Amino acid sequence: MKSKLQIFLVSLIILCTSLDYIYAFSSDNLAYKIGMFLKKGKVPPRRPSQSRYCFDFSGVVPKDVVRDIDGYGRSLREEFDIDFVVIVTPSIPGEDISTFAADIFSKWEIGKETKGRKGILILIAQEDQKVKIEVGYDLESIYSDLYVARVEREILEEFLAQADWKRGFLATIENFIERTYHMQDKGVNVRGVTGTARLGYYSGGAGAKGTFDFGAALSKPLPQTQQDLRKYFGAQPTPELAFRRYMEFCARNMKDYTLDLFNDRTKFFFSYWPTASGQRRSEAEEWDGLSYEVRQKGKWAVVFHPDSDYMKMAQHPVYLIEKTDKGWQMDLDAMARGLSYGGRFVHWVNGAWLYPYVELFMDDYTLKPNTACLIRKKTDVGTFGIYFLGTGLYNPAEPGVHIGVWEKIQDKDRNGLRTGDSIVSIDGKKVPRGREGERIVTRYLINNVKAGDRHHLRIWRGWRFIELDVEAQPVGNDSFSDFRRCLAVPRVWMGVYIGMTNEEEEKYVNGPSTVVLDVYPGSPADKAGLKRGDIICKVGGKRAPYDELLPGQFLKILRSHKAGDRLKLEVLRNLKERKAVTVVLEETEHKGYY
Repeated sequence: MKSKLQIFLVSLIILCTSLDYIYAFSSDNLAYKIGMFLKKGKVPPRRPSQSRYCFDFSGVVPKDVVRDIDGYGRSLREEFDIDFVVIVTPSIPGEDISTFAADIFSKWEIGKETKGRKGILILIAQEDQKVKIEVGYDLESIYSDLYVARVEREILEEFLAQADWKRGFLATIENFIERTYHMQDKGVNVRGVTGTARLGYYSGGAGAKGTFDFGAALSKPLPQTQQDLRKYFGAQPTPELAFRRYMEFCARNMKDYTLDLFNDRTKFFFSYWPTASGQRRSEAEEWDGLSYEVRQKGKWAVVFHPDSDYMKMAQHPVYLIEKTDKGWQMDLDAMARGLSYGGRFVHWVNGAWLYPYVELFMDDYTLKPNTACLIRKKTDVGTFGIYFLGTGLYNPAEPGVHIGVWEKIQDKDRNGLRTGDSIVSIDGKKVPRGREGERIVTRYLINNVKAGDRHHLRIWRGWRFIELDVEAQPVGNDSFSDFRRCLAVPRVWMGVYIGMTNEEEEKYVNGPSTVVLDVYPGSPADKAGLKRGDIICKVGGKRAPYDELLPGQFLKILRSHKAGDRLKLEVLRNLKERKAVTVVLEETEHKGYY
């Protein structure tokens, strides 16, 4: 038996020495896997798979990044008929990367399956430290030479120079996606773009010329001395001026986050969090000519784009601004923790509904539970009342995407959904695993669900499939109920606002935890020596189940105590010092803070 197996394996290796044979007998998926294995270190003359979009012939791109790029590629193909390909190769010996990119673009026929020649190639020569972005002819009116050169220089090269593959790739792709939507919003039918050229190749390395206007802010003369420049980009007298000055900061592609335009937590955040100039410039472009509304109460303010269509409103960030002793300063640290920009929509993530900034929205807005986007109250938009659990607590090999159920909204007895279920399909549309599945579910819920509508879901539960007809529920009117509790008096408090740790901080505390956003002067937390930015690692010497101490879990612990109780905390300060802090809880009549 062993001998037969050996003979079979040897025969298979011989048969697979040519990619032509692979394509002749294999499925697309098997051809991709075998081809990538055999051709590691060398870009083959033919594209290994038409259904994949990231091809790492160097073996250096993390698997989760490959999956994300493949997911973005599928989304661009489905929505805009664009073929988006990323190639990473060790080197290009003896060849100019521009020539090589144009040659591979043609040989791989990138964009061939689209209606037109709508292909994009990002080519990385790892050892050569070279980058080239190639755009098909029919997309050159969308992605001009000037735009592409800026993305190469200001996003990809800057991130790759820091060996940050993940942020470099994903920031580049997200920038292309945002550019695509921006052009569509200007009235360009991106999906319908086609060309009439009858050329034997798909890209020639040149494109249409264009201009890139960052708005009137760029025409202002800047102060000439360093002292005056720092004052110009310092704390501002109003939140609107802080926002406008930040837009100018981005438009001018400035990189100094030590300026007093930013609060202390933001300064510390950017001391370890890398950024690229292309991201800043795109941020300014996005807001050029866009209307905004400023809301302010006490020391907290927000700037956002109001729109009767919540999907349009959710396409732009909500800016958080704090008033300190210096003046109004941008709170980009809280934004980075609480607002996730994915699938082209801004989502409020775990713990963000505990921020003091939500008080500025809670009278006329709520969050749509399945997308966590701001939406006006009393709307006909429906929800399944679900959120995504990810794969941390479940077998990542199971099909679909795992969900949790907001029982306040979702009638589980009538619709049958349970926390831990995995959605495999919606109305017959297949839902794959991972982030791509989450994007499909989110997009479907945004575009197709009205209150009272019924939808057919196929669910994976307990090693079997279940068919459910689910009725969409009205959106709840009080997503910020947890925040309202800090406004009730009298109550027991320690005097903090809290949020969730970011990706970098979690490396130091072994998983998601709670971070202190602000401490009220004279409160129990202030008396105990707790500081802004402290990460709460343990309460009473213990962490929560699953080795996590999320903001919601921390509040449950806090609310289980009474005035006079001593709450023993272990905190991490400045990502360096571990400190023991004991907070003696008090009863308060103060409205605000937990």
